[in-house]
Amino acid sequence: MSTGSNLDQSPEPDQRFGEPASNFGPDTNRQILQSLADAAGELAGAMGLPGPRGQAQREALILAACRALNAPDLSGVNLKTPEWDSHRQELDELLTAGTALTFIQA
Repeated sequence: MSTGSNLDQSPEPDQRFGEPASNFGPDTNRQILQSLADAAGELAGAMGLPGPRGQAQREALILAACRALNAPDLSGVNLKTPEWDSHRQELDELLTAGTALTFIQA
C-alpha cells in the first residue's frame, strides 16, 4: 500500500542508497537532497524547533533528536517545583560531571 510518498517506494536496483551519489545522476541527487531537507523540516516541526538551514543546523537537529529519544521519562515529575531552582548549583555540577564522563567514555 503506497502513501504517495517517494520514501516508501523501493529504489531501483541501480539506485540503492549504498551506492555513490555519482551513480544516481543530477535529477535523482536533487530529489534525494530535497527529500532529506523535507524530512529534516518535518523532524524540526515535530520537535517544536525551527527548520534547519545548512549542514551544521541539520547535524544539531539530529543530535537534539537523539538526545530526546534517549531522555528519561519525566512523566509524573513536577519540573516547576522550586526545588529545581534552590538546588541549581548541585544540578549544574551533576550535569557538568555527566557531560565530562560522557566525553571521557567517547
